[in-house]
Amino acid sequence: MPDDPWDAPDPALAYALRQQNWYSAHRDRARRLHWGSEVLILLTTAAATLAAALQAPAWVTAGMGAVALIFAGLRRIFD
Repeated sequence: MPDDPWDAPDPALAYALRQQNWYSAHRDRARRLHWGSEVLILLTTAAATLAAALQAPAWVTAGMGAVALIFAGLRRIFD
């Protein structure tokens, strides 16, 4: 595909295919980042619960809970 879609034999098709490729790449990246953030939230909340069950110091459990809350809040804001 030429760099300038308007130089192609069918400029409209070349332009549409170029946009489709761009959206496909960005869609895949966004999906991976979303899944990663979900896993990160699950891991931090599980770690906070485990720390509480293992009777870790209060500041450790509270810190882990705060981190999990921040991750969940950021996800909610940017969804």
